[in-house]
Amino acid sequence: MRRVTVLTPIASRDRCLFCSCGNSVTVFSTVSGECIRKLVGHRNLVTSVYVNPRNKLQVLTSSLDQTILIWDYQDGIVLKEYRLHFPIVSILAVFKEELFVLCNTGRHKYDVLKYTPQTNTTSTILRNVSGDPKHVAISLQDKSICAINGKSLSTVKAGEKVHSQQADQILTCVAMHPTNNCVVTGTQDGKIYYWWNLWSSKKTVKSTDHWHSLPVQCLKFTAEGKLIYTPYLFTVEGSYLLSGGHECVLVKWQFDNNNREYLPRLGAPLCYITCSPDNQMYATCHHDNVVNLISNKFKLLQVYQGLTVGHLVHQKRIPTPCGLLHDPRTKAMVTNGKPGHLQFYLVDSDKQLYNLDIVCENYISPENLKRPTVVTEVTNAAFSSNGHWLVTLQLWDNGVMSPEMILKFWFYNEETQSFMLNTMVDTPHSAPVNSLKFRPYNPEIPASPMVVTSSQDGKFKCWVLTDDTDIYRENSKWMCESVGYYRDREGGVASFTEDGSLLAVVFGSVITLWNPDNNILRRTLSASPEASNINHIEFGHGTCCHYLVACSKDQLVVWDLRSCSVSWSVDLNVSLLLSDPQTDNMAIITSDHTLYIFQPSNPEPSYTHKSLCDDKVVCGVFIPHFGKKEYKGTQLQWQSQSQLYLLMAKQKLLTLLFEEEVKDDKSYQQMKLTPSLPQTPFSLLMSKERKTGVSATDRHSQDAVPSGQFTQELIMAAPHTQPNVSLLCNKFIQSLLIRNRKNGNKDDDKDDEDEEEEDSDDKSHSDSDSDMEVDSKVTGRQRGTQDAKTDSHDATGNIVSPSDNFLCSEGQNLQEDYLEKALSQTEYIGSQLERLYKPESLAEHCTELAECSLYILPDHMAVTELTANDKVIKDRVTSLLQRQRVAAYGDFKLTEFDDDFLKNHVVSISLCDTDIAGPNKKGIDLTDGNIQLHVFQLQNDGPGTEELDDEDLAAASHWILPAGEFSGIWESLVFDDEVKHRLLNYATTTLLFSDRQVDNTIITWNKVILLHGPPGTGKTSLCKALAQKLVIRLSSRYKYGQLIEINSHSLCSKWFSESGKLVMKMFQKIQELIDDPDALVFVLIDEVESLTAARKSSMSGSDPSDAIRVVNALLTQLDQIKRFPNVMILTTSNVTGAIDLAFVDRADIKQYIGPPSPEAIFKIYHSCIQELMRVGIIFPEEQIFDLRALTVMRFIENDATRNSLQLREISRQSYGLSGRSLRKLPFIAHAMYLQSAQIPLTRFLDSLNKAVQRQFQEREDLTKDS
Repeated sequence: MRRVTVLTPIASRDRCLFCSCGNSVTVFSTVSGECIRKLVGHRNLVTSVYVNPRNKLQVLTSSLDQTILIWDYQDGIVLKEYRLHFPIVSILAVFKEELFVLCNTGRHKYDVLKYTPQTNTTSTILRNVSGDPKHVAISLQDKSICAINGKSLSTVKAGEKVHSQQADQILTCVAMHPTNNCVVTGTQDGKIYYWWNLWSSKKTVKSTDHWHSLPVQCLKFTAEGKLIYTPYLFTVEGSYLLSGGHECVLVKWQFDNNNREYLPRLGAPLCYITCSPDNQMYATCHHDNVVNLISNKFKLLQVYQGLTVGHLVHQKRIPTPCGLLHDPRTKAMVTNGKPGHLQFYLVDSDKQLYNLDIVCENYISPENLKRPTVVTEVTNAAFSSNGHWLVTLQLWDNGVMSPEMILKFWFYNEETQSFMLNTMVDTPHSAPVNSLKFRPYNPEIPASPMVVTSSQDGKFKCWVLTDDTDIYRENSKWMCESVGYYRDREGGVASFTEDGSLLAVVFGSVITLWNPDNNILRRTLSASPEASNINHIEFGHGTCCHYLVACSKDQLVVWDLRSCSVSWSVDLNVSLLLSDPQTDNMAIITSDHTLYIFQPSNPEPSYTHKSLCDDKVVCGVFIPHFGKKEYKGTQLQWQSQSQLYLLMAKQKLLTLLFEEEVKDDKSYQQMKLTPSLPQTPFSLLMSKERKTGVSATDRHSQDAVPSGQFTQELIMAAPHTQPNVSLLCNKFIQSLLIRNRKNGNKDDDKDDEDEEEEDSDDKSHSDSDSDMEVDSKVTGRQRGTQDAKTDSHDATGNIVSPSDNFLCSEGQNLQEDYLEKALSQTEYIGSQLERLYKPESLAEHCTELAECSLYILPDHMAVTELTANDKVIKDRVTSLLQRQRVAAYGDFKLTEFDDDFLKNHVVSISLCDTDIAGPNKKGIDLTDGNIQLHVFQLQNDGPGTEELDDEDLAAASHWILPAGEFSGIWESLVFDDEVKHRLLNYATTTLLFSDRQVDNTIITWNKVILLHGPPGTGKTSLCKALAQKLVIRLSSRYKYGQLIEINSHSLCSKWFSESGKLVMKMFQKIQELIDDPDALVFVLIDEVESLTAARKSSMSGSDPSDAIRVVNALLTQLDQIKRFPNVMILTTSNVTGAIDLAFVDRADIKQYIGPPSPEAIFKIYHSCIQELMRVGIIFPEEQIFDLRALTVMRFIENDATRNSLQLREISRQSYGLSGRSLRKLPFIAHAMYLQSAQIPLTRFLDSLNKAVQRQFQEREDLTKDS
């Protein structure tokens, strides 16, 4: 088991995090969060890691094996080894010629030593200190040392005597300011003391800060401030102090005042804090074996999670009340995690999948550690045979009030890829439950799934899955089918036979056998009246399925169920009994820590291991791995199908391996480490790769690099390694401009604001032609805020390759200018030539658009992210297309230009949606200049919320369109039968009839679209994408768009007759938006059946019910707003039969959205493969032809088309799956069958085919369960 928080982790300058894990050091990437290397060389526990200040590519590690190793961690090589002859607790500081270490110099005796590597000598600096590294601190400037022990604070300098100070509270941790003469200590009562003048002749001054209510566990000064050079290393002035404790809150104190910031709800008490050298990241270590990587702005970046360790008092006493379980679906080990959670852990790869919140309660720190808070804990859990069902039992019992016990049944939802609560039973038993088991699945017994619970109240209950379908939905729930008991005895452990036909329940020393289908007692088994109570029972498997093994504190008994007699027995004090589900082997652990492996049919053990461990084994499990060849013919042959894992009381996970397996452990992937320069102008020039995928919010929130620091970097770098001066000049000038803008004169800023207000006023009173002009100052300012990006990727991360998109261009020899490419950003927009301005104001600027251009024509293109005058850009784009004679044979995107003006202002030119443009399949000539242009700006603010008075829930979500959140959705959706074309034509007709003022009383249209079909087909996404597309295409008529997504459930009031009023209030807010004639408003009602349930089925007596009032109110509001030309109602439904006919009649278009056809599935898979090739998971890149190319090649199989034809066959086999499921299949294929960082295309296609078959098999299994 990986223990990642034994001691303080250390961050290096090249984005690596070092964590001590047992006898090794694990190197994590702070960018990806993955384990990239293990440093294995010590023979005992690693106690500390220290980055070599003289060489940032080296680290020093100490261990209890009395050695210090110097590593080249990029290659994983030990460079030097020092032996000190004492167990080393921590490396305190490293200087040029000496090291300061904390060593265990005797029995319970710890000293601070100075070690000189050149002479291999040690000298004692401070004696009899605490053995906790948090109790000792050293100054990197004058080598002064301070240590705490109880209430005493001791300080000493080299060659001087020790000075002591006394505090009024027990001191818990200590830290020293990097530059000031100040020592900071934490106390037992949560106070922080600042000690001044400890080494001077002046009187010692002490000040206090107090926020923590519990003991301060850790203190750390940040690495922020002015750089100061010493002969040995660079150090810094600490501006902030970080503190943490049992409150699970990281507190950031400003050193010179009492201002502080908080990062709460970190999940567990903090034990260590560390800072990166550049102060960009903090790492917090927690008692539950977690390391959180946090930015200096208190944003969580990464979580490094080992097997969760219980840190509460009761967890240390009983660490895993539900034991160790095996999840058949994910092949993970499952046990108790954070309080009230179950953790899913992959033992093979030593990774935690996730924590499943069972009790839905936040952990709250106690007011006093002597009176810990009683939390709700998961005491029992069990999985069904196929992993689709999970049953849990949670218990809260403080010993004073009545206990709270809840039995929960969870169903795994394939769509959401998570467990969903199905049934919850309050107080299933009146006393604690001793056993909870799932009945094994048996295809020969057509019975519903069954769960048995056995309790100390003397009863066991059988729970079965029953049908709970009504007229509104199909559903199932769990109910108690039968209750059994035996002579008023306490119910003990229970177990099912392998085929589920027999149930065994223990009552004291008696084993009762029951028929679970009718709850009839079949037989009782008892060795003797004086026998001890039975603690463990297990049925045999395979050839031993007719045996039953029972264990008590002094005897193991094996029963033969064929004769109901004792087959054999042995006197043993068994503490744990486990059964291997894959073989007929069983394992027992005795009280003297001896492991026996045996078969119930043979009293002679097949394997014995004495003195297995020095701690009590509390639980264990066999995890199937389906065949390890190295075990065959060896002593561990019994592990050839499953691996045995045991958990000890000290929460250490134990398994049996050969020594060679431990040495050759490859559960992590060894990756090559390359130096990672900080994000500075110089590093952007020198880096091998450019950073991509930075969001707009991150771009504008990044701090500017001061020009002085840039100059210092140029001076420090070796001259022969620097690039050409012409390349450095541009970045240097940009850094000056950013600094000048940031620190410029306030009067200048005020003048700029006045100019912006004048410009906005001019724009607000101008027509659409004048809107095309953008002030050059605005453009220059925005270019200064652009972040580095390569123009070989679009905003959605898709690789843009002309060869992959059938783009033909003559004489295309585009210049590579990396400084300009670092400023480019691609957006992928629709089916026309659309250009995206970036003005300071939020107004959208657009040209006049003819009515015929609303139709999707093959000569429409998209130009995105523009920041210059409309006419100039139009002329330059037209000139580019004519000059390069561009012709397209399908969708394409152009991102590289031979025009410097376009490089600075245009990100991409896109042609897309050619498949729905008509039957013309010939090449599209883009040189005729007949191009429609649209100009708009993406809004990246995210959705707002609309709330109604006196209501807790948000009534609706509100987007300003075009929204960056919806960018690319229209292109990613693949439908058949020209669905998109039909919806756009409907919008065209709606606008035409409104413009011509057609009398709505003669010809009626309601502006309502109803999309219906099965779940997962993309109805909601299509509505949002349609709204985005229409706002773009109608930008000449409407300056901006608004999308209101109504939360249907929030309009259903708990008060009778109030729901209809809430509907009216919601539409009153919508009416306010519609009143703006410059806004095109879309109202999205997802799952419209919630508001339009059939009134005929809702009738109750003569008075209309609340549901009828909701329908009436909605229909009335729809009739009122349809007279406005700038509104459209978009609705979706999965259950059209439950919708009121009056609403269905009002829908102008009732479009069915079904599962994709094989052709559409091929396009979906094709886009997924392109994305995996882009990120390097599928490597090397190989050509996958689309259906148009395969048709031209007549589907002839050869080396070039083999993979494409295989993908086409997989698409045919996938017919019937929803679009949502299809998008998940590449992930499922990798997770279930590959799990490798890089895979060839052929292996991926084979795994994808297996994932498709698995998906259909799971659907069939779900049908059986129902």
